[in-house]
Amino acid sequence: MSQLVTRQRCAARSGRSGPAVATRRAQVEDEEAYARKIYAERQAHAFCARKITERGLKMKLGKIDQQLDGKRMIIFFTSENRVDFRGLVRDLAA
Repeated sequence: MSQLVTRQRCAARSGRSGPAVATRRAQVEDEEAYARKIYAERQAHAFCARKITERGLKMKLGKIDQQLDGKRMIIFFTSENRVDFRGLVRDLAA
């Protein structure tokens, strides 16, 4: 799982160019933080899916992305029509 990432590789993904500078290798703490992030995202996905079903909302739960520091979580939803999900937001914020 640990790999060396260069700015050149990151720049290729983002469409930018610049000098290739190696960043540090992932440490054990980094891998543990990533594992906690994945676990929290899976727990949040199950919770959100349950709340969507409970409220009978016609929407699909997409990706959930939590920052590594755990301070913010972004939840992506899709729907074919407009959906009033203010109640769902209150549930998720509680």
